[in-house]
Amino acid sequence: AMAAAAAVAIAPVAAGVSRRTMVRAAGVGLAAGCMGTWFEMSHGVVCIPVMTLPPLQLGQQVAVGTTVFGVAVRQLISATLYAADPSTDIDDIESLSRIMDVQAGAVLAVSGTFSALSTATLATRLASKHVRRANGLFLVALALFLQWRETKIRVSEEQKSDGQLEDDDEPAEVLEPGASGPAFVAQRFPEAEAEGAIVEHPASPASPASPASPMSDLPRLISLGALAGATLGFFGIGPAWMLAPILSHTAQAGAIGFQAVEASVGPQLSGALELGAFASDERTRTTACIAMVPPSVAAAFRHWALGNVPHMGGIALPLAAGAIVGSAVSGQQLADVPCDADFKYGMSILLFSYGCWLFLGPIVA
Repeated sequence: AMAAAAAVAIAPVAAGVSRRTMVRAAGVGLAAGCMGTWFEMSHGVVCIPVMTLPPLQLGQQVAVGTTVFGVAVRQLISATLYAADPSTDIDDIESLSRIMDVQAGAVLAVSGTFSALSTATLATRLASKHVRRANGLFLVALALFLQWRETKIRVSEEQKSDGQLEDDDEPAEVLEPGASGPAFVAQRFPEAEAEGAIVEHPASPASPASPASPMSDLPRLISLGALAGATLGFFGIGPAWMLAPILSHTAQAGAIGFQAVEASVGPQLSGALELGAFASDERTRTTACIAMVPPSVAAAFRHWALGNVPHMGGIALPLAAGAIVGSAVSGQQLADVPCDADFKYGMSILLFSYGCWLFLGPIVA
């Protein structure tokens, strides 16, 4: 039954891939990488709908498997860049704990990997029409999530503005010549970096390590890791950009997240803990990014083993390469051109409408 489902999914892309198809796949990846970085979301949100439409017209399972392969490549590149950073000593657990919650990341990675493997198998076994409708519901939920995240960011910016107004009434601290103090710069964290693309940014001092996640936080981390893995395995979309703000929003005292880090570090470091473009602090984003490396690799391998990546060199690799280049170029060239809230609202409407069409529209054999 699984082989038959895979054969049906692969049917739209018969043997042999023309050079034109390879160029189209690279173009889709390039555009998706640029849009994903600018809209601060995964490139898979753009890739999968486009690839199921003409001229590529891939089956739903093939589009998911082909896209998640690119997600895995980007995650591996991201992990490599973190490991190669001279300021990060991956052999020292204390040093590593300054940039991420190691225990929470391990829990998220394990639960996410098991979920990614099982949901990738489920997506292949289900009929294409059921996967299509499930993707429709997911896009509707994604549109709502984008607006929720935008609300969180707006509230954070308003609180930051109010805090600056209060600080203006107090005398500024003057450092003696040669003296140094904590200099933290609020940075935007584009989708490319959250999901794993190459984006250069100036190094910033790492915040002190916060307490390890307590056992009482284990159910939350397991559940969120499983949901993130399902997003990878079933829908083929990198979930780190969604996982980070949800981790921050649901964080408990002493657990991973903006509130916990701020409480443990203290107000003198609050500048480093401002909610960025992802409605989460940098330490949480790093944790989510690194934790999703094993699930993304597992999901890509499972889809490949099930036959959902039929043209590795013809479509999957050009798509991944285009997405990486698009994210890197967009992250550098559009760093000073943030996406306006109206554009994000328009993207939410587009995703909502397309999701409704996938769920309610006619199924074409």
